[in-house]
Amino acid sequence: MSTLKPNAHPEHVLSREKIGLIPALGAALLLVSLAIANVQAAPPEQAPTDKPSLQRGEVLWAENCAPCHGILGSGDGPTAQMAQMADNPPTDFTDRAAARQRTPADMFTVTKEGRMDRLMPPWGGRLSDDQIWDVVAYAQTLATSSDDIAAGEASYEANCAACHGADGTGASPGVPDLTDATALATKSPQVLFDLVSQGQGEMPGFAESLSEERRWQVVDYVRTLGYKPVISEGVIVGQLGNATTGERMGDVEVRLRRWETEAELPPLVARADADGNFRFEGLDTGDHAFYLAEVTYDDVSFPSDFVGFEPGIAQLSLPISVYETTTSDENISVERLHFIVAGDQPGLLSVLELYQFSNLGDEAYVGSVNADGTRETVRIALPEGAQGLSLQGGRLGVDFLETDEGLVATSPILPGTETFEVAFVYIVPYSGATLDLDRPLYYNTTSVNGLVMDLGAQLESDALVLVGERAAQGQNFLQYTTQSLSADDTLPIRLVDLDKIEFASTSEPASSSPVMPSTGLSQRALLWMILALGGLAIALALAYLPLRPRLAGEALAGEGDLTRDRQRLLLTLARLDEAYEAGDLNETAYRRARARRKAELADVLRKMQENGI
Repeated sequence: MSTLKPNAHPEHVLSREKIGLIPALGAALLLVSLAIANVQAAPPEQAPTDKPSLQRGEVLWAENCAPCHGILGSGDGPTAQMAQMADNPPTDFTDRAAARQRTPADMFTVTKEGRMDRLMPPWGGRLSDDQIWDVVAYAQTLATSSDDIAAGEASYEANCAACHGADGTGASPGVPDLTDATALATKSPQVLFDLVSQGQGEMPGFAESLSEERRWQVVDYVRTLGYKPVISEGVIVGQLGNATTGERMGDVEVRLRRWETEAELPPLVARADADGNFRFEGLDTGDHAFYLAEVTYDDVSFPSDFVGFEPGIAQLSLPISVYETTTSDENISVERLHFIVAGDQPGLLSVLELYQFSNLGDEAYVGSVNADGTRETVRIALPEGAQGLSLQGGRLGVDFLETDEGLVATSPILPGTETFEVAFVYIVPYSGATLDLDRPLYYNTTSVNGLVMDLGAQLESDALVLVGERAAQGQNFLQYTTQSLSADDTLPIRLVDLDKIEFASTSEPASSSPVMPSTGLSQRALLWMILALGGLAIALALAYLPLRPRLAGEALAGEGDLTRDRQRLLLTLARLDEAYEAGDLNETAYRRARARRKAELADVLRKMQENGI
């Protein structure tokens, strides 16, 4: 079974398991002479008050540093592509030669005070000193690898533990504490390498007995002694299977996406064995950590469920199913179509729609490729006159394309019930007493549920039936439903008596007729309102912004109203909490939905930071 112990990132990071063993594994060999040389020296002016935390540093890096320096530290973050950065590119922290000349204290000073001549802003006003030391420690790991750390540990145990102790604090009186981060703060890796090579005082040099590579590995390992151990005991195991053929899939790369607090961390990578089994170890089990595994097959990325560890549980099973693909939409249907119509202001109606698609076959529907080379899958028709389309999840031009008839998705549709959802808001102007919102249906539709704000106008339809009223946020809604519509049918919706709607005015008292509140309901408010409508709220909260399969190589970032997305996601999280506390959601569904929303919120916050919002 293929195993990966998480590191800061797949290629350049410390094994968390190794870090967790740091207190028990010293590295005194190298620092004996360091400590002797500095035993009388005063602490440096800039020194950590405690061991830096790589776990905190990794999150801080993703939130604050990755936009310029890149998630892996190679200086290729999105901000680095700006024209004004051409002459002052961000530091590449994966450059080993350069990294070996830097001291932690110098890195701390630059991070805290900035270097505006290199377009590096000061972070002292945003991060505490302890946080800066955390992120400096993490940055130092970007030029190392878990293999080098493991090799350095082995060399230490073979050559140094007898004198300096397994925990690095010294096996006998007078041997210095090599886990002291302050002692390391002013020493570059090059200085430590010279000490290991040449020796000093009673410490022998190892230039003859250890190769140059081994000595650098010892230096890399010694650095870990000054970091706070990470207790990460979580394990995720899984198996890959082709759900179309029923066969297992072996020798396939598996990516584990990770989120902690409000940041997505670099993915971990493992390879499934011949039977399709994969395993990730040393994972954070805190309630702030969430995971999703994915594999790419036939140019489609297939995700697992979104999971987090529950208290007392240290191992999770996360199977991944892939599917053969098809270009036929014969098994595609709309499981549910929800819509809300509300008055926005005189002459305008706001409409929110939610489509939940099912794929009743055993192959992933991938649609066809258009003339521009973009894949198109499910289609959605909009009524004539629709304007100001605003997606409530996804990005126009990336996840969805706007056409003369409406919208077309670019995402594959996986087999199963309600495996793909899309929600959007638009406005429709009107000038008379009636307005038609008819639209053709491209797929068999199981159920339609509509809500119309009760302001005096009525809905007429040969298909929809009035079944009652519902109230939310001080407003009354008329509810209409229908069942079992066929592909190529038209869903008839006609609004009448629009001229009877009266909108509130700040200068005139409200009349006895139905009146639109003076604050109105904007496109953004429509979504917030629908989240308060009981059972439908829960369905929508679970549906918005799902982590969906995507085409291999598809862009993850896009433009949009990020402030709106942030507000909407915060409200959705609040509604989920309320639904759970009221007993409307079981704990498993609640944790999964909340984890998904927190991950999406983290992505929005990252994009806001990248765009200076």
